[in-house]
Amino acid sequence: MNILFLSTENPYPPDHGHHLRTYHVLRHLAEQHKIFFLGFWQSEEELKHKAHLESLCAGVDLLPIPGRAQKVNYALGLFANLFSAWPFTVQRYFRREAVQRISQIMQENRIDLVHFDLMHLAPYLECIGDTPSVLVNHNVESLRLERLAQVQKSFAARTYLNLQQSKMRRLERDLCRRFTQLITVSETDAEILEATCNVKNIEEIPNGVDADFFHVAGGKPEPDSLVWTGGMGSPYNRDAVDYFLEDIFPKIYVRRPQIKVTIVGDSPSPALQQYQARHPQNIFIAGYVDDVRPYMQRASIFIAPMRCGSGTKIKVINAMAMGKAIVPSSVGAEGIKVESGKDLIITDAPQEFADQVLRLLKDPARLRQMGENARQVVERYYDWRVIYKKMDALYEKVASSKRSAKATALTEQTVFENAPVQYQTAAVGA
Repeated sequence: MNILFLSTENPYPPDHGHHLRTYHVLRHLAEQHKIFFLGFWQSEEELKHKAHLESLCAGVDLLPIPGRAQKVNYALGLFANLFSAWPFTVQRYFRREAVQRISQIMQENRIDLVHFDLMHLAPYLECIGDTPSVLVNHNVESLRLERLAQVQKSFAARTYLNLQQSKMRRLERDLCRRFTQLITVSETDAEILEATCNVKNIEEIPNGVDADFFHVAGGKPEPDSLVWTGGMGSPYNRDAVDYFLEDIFPKIYVRRPQIKVTIVGDSPSPALQQYQARHPQNIFIAGYVDDVRPYMQRASIFIAPMRCGSGTKIKVINAMAMGKAIVPSSVGAEGIKVESGKDLIITDAPQEFADQVLRLLKDPARLRQMGENARQVVERYYDWRVIYKKMDALYEKVASSKRSAKATALTEQTVFENAPVQYQTAAVGA
């Protein structure tokens, strides 16, 4: 079938959670169907990988949006959003040229299904008429914003994020029911969306892992070693690393001063750099790497002390696939089908987190057994080869359906008339 695949970005290379999910789904669909891809880019670097997408898809469009590096435009966008009914992350992806191109693709090709990769793109639903649609919720976006607001030290940041959360929740309630099919990455997220949006058209298609690539390696891990993977350009990852360094690491260090912590990921935070300067023998900043596996293989324990976010953490599933002992927070393990104490150890309080890490470091046999258990969970539930079977059946089912009889094909002008007035004038014309 012909699928229009809408994405917030080019998912290649698949080097972090969002990219990993989107790329694996896109590549698999492209093996069986004709894909027309439309996404966005924020830096010239992202355009270098357009050729790879073109090798997979029948058509590829990448459209520019202001990125964080364009500080003035980005700040103006944040300010303008105060006067919009839409969340900022939705506003910045709604572009006139995207509406025009989507309308053109729909007119020139017999599109059987439209894949919306993230809630941020939901307003483009108005462009596709009664074509069956799938909305993939990598997270429950409103919950993600709510949790991020809760960990902010700045009153202004908390206020702004709470406003964003309120806008996002309203948008979820308004638009989720209009999609043919909603997909979540866990049963937990499905239950939350069902309750908050009063919808029933939800299926769980979990985040997966290439279980051959992320495999259990031979050799013993380095003693007294911890590892984290995840770029700190993400506020959710940055908060996790800063929280670990400020509240958990000192409690481990005072009892095990030989501890070594490797932080893998781009954009190391100022707090991380300051801690590394004070503890150069204990904290190692790897930065961005092409392959995280060697760093994970060497570590005794993978840590995921996340306090905010939503969805399931692919970094944790990858570590499970590699047979690592893992100590995550409840947010870090949320939605993953594991038993705490058997497959990994879930803990939240800083002192308890430190205590659990210290106990595991003293028990190599338990480290090995927990890693073996985690790998078995991956093989049962999270290997992409298992997930693809469920996904294929669901997409075929959706493609044969029709949206609500109320849905009609809308012209480009109608799409903009349906957008909030503030947004029509403040942010669309680019």
